[in-house]
Amino acid sequence: MFKRFLLLTGCLALLHGVVVAAEKELVEKIRTDVGNMFVVSLPSNPTTGYQWQLPPKTDDKVVQLLKQTYIRPKAKLAGAGGTDIWRFKAVGEGTVELVFSYARSWEKDVPPVEIRRLKVVVGGTVAGNEIPATNSWVRILAPEQKGKKANEGDRQ
Repeated sequence: MFKRFLLLTGCLALLHGVVVAAEKELVEKIRTDVGNMFVVSLPSNPTTGYQWQLPPKTDDKVVQLLKQTYIRPKAKLAGAGGTDIWRFKAVGEGTVELVFSYARSWEKDVPPVEIRRLKVVVGGTVAGNEIPATNSWVRILAPEQKGKKANEGDRQ
């Protein structure tokens, strides 16, 4: 009975234009120094129509997007998903939040199925490059990895 109530409530909310939050939202934080690069790796399947979107208004005085590429899966299966790789460089001190939304571009009134928020703190007092141990979708590149191409060594 309670499940029916929840289903009915959800349907009514959609009919009345209430915004529904994304099904899944992950938040991470990294600290790094000016000049360091970091990579965001997100599972993606463009055959479904979904794509990761990053708003064009990002504070490029703190971080700059260097390259975004899609890595196809090794399996040659139709409809198999791959990985979107986003490579950034910390260019100035400050804090910025990068918000990645996984949605279909033509569905304007539908919330994203997933949101990933990355708070990036550049400069200040940084005791080494800190990334939470549970983090699997963002990493700071070690100095010897800075020259690598965006699609090398970034698979998760």
